[in-house]
Amino acid sequence: GFFLMQKWCDCSKLHPKCCQDGWKLVLAGGRFTKPAESRYSPVEGEMLGVVEGLHKAKHFILGCEKLIVAVDHKPLLGLLNDKSLADIDNPRLLMLKEKTLWFNFQVVWVPGRTNSGPDCMSRVRNESTKQARINCILGFSRTDNEASREDIQINEVDIIDSIVASISPIEAITFEKVKQEVQKDQEMLKLVEAITEMSDFDSFPDYLSVYSKLKENLSVVDGVPMYGRRLIIPSNLRRSILDCLHSAHQCPAKMNDRAKQSVYWPGITSDIENKRRACVYCNKNAPTQPMMPPMPLASPDFPFQMIVGDYFTVKSRTWLVIADRFSGWLSLKYYPR
Repeated sequence: GFFLMQKWCDCSKLHPKCCQDGWKLVLAGGRFTKPAESRYSPVEGEMLGVVEGLHKAKHFILGCEKLIVAVDHKPLLGLLNDKSLADIDNPRLLMLKEKTLWFNFQVVWVPGRTNSGPDCMSRVRNESTKQARINCILGFSRTDNEASREDIQINEVDIIDSIVASISPIEAITFEKVKQEVQKDQEMLKLVEAITEMSDFDSFPDYLSVYSKLKENLSVVDGVPMYGRRLIIPSNLRRSILDCLHSAHQCPAKMNDRAKQSVYWPGITSDIENKRRACVYCNKNAPTQPMMPPMPLASPDFPFQMIVGDYFTVKSRTWLVIADRFSGWLSLKYYPR
């Protein structure tokens, strides 16, 4: 929440709390945070509030030479007053501060106990704002005209029922179920036959070439092909396995870590990435970290002022290569083991 106020008193001190009745309200506003924004750190959330207030009141304050931004969060004083963009390492704070560069203002601190107006705006709760939160969670969208024509009352039970109904049921995949599906899958049956009957793995069948690189770690347990300790899953069960791996809405790295302990099939890594990429809930609620703006490389003024180096290995021999950025001169050094 924010208040836009104008000074009407004759006090010489330009401060929002110079006197009791010296400032009059011009505009009040605010909004609820999005799910990703609700996980911002305190200083990021406070900076977001300043940016929202400035941009919603921009038609009143753009070009104002005596604009004051009063905050009750002291770390913002250093960030907004005198800290340059080059000194801000947090990419989110950097992005937010760039949005304040439109305005010429001074930041002052106001104790929270005297900043009751904006605090009240940020804590207001009523049926309309509660409904807005529910619509955001459930993915509903309505125009302002539609919202004004109907007043939907959704209690907590209705919310839970809607969320449960929108979630597809997750079914546990047991060893017995995998065994049954193996008996129906021709590729799995041929793989089991190839593992059990062929003594020379160099003659692995061409139609099973995707398993050739795994041949040293393949085995059969009770009719089910195994890759190490991982079950090789038939094609009919792979979608269900992906649903189980993604049931906690984790990132691909966490899903791969879980899969490495229990299941395998050719192309499982790309299937996991595609599963995560297609999840609307994850795409909407995953935290974002904007990339830092690209920084141009400095140019050297004389030879060997700036060098670059790296290690590389060729035929089990390790080398160090160093290059001069000014002249392009290469130097190689062999490091025997």
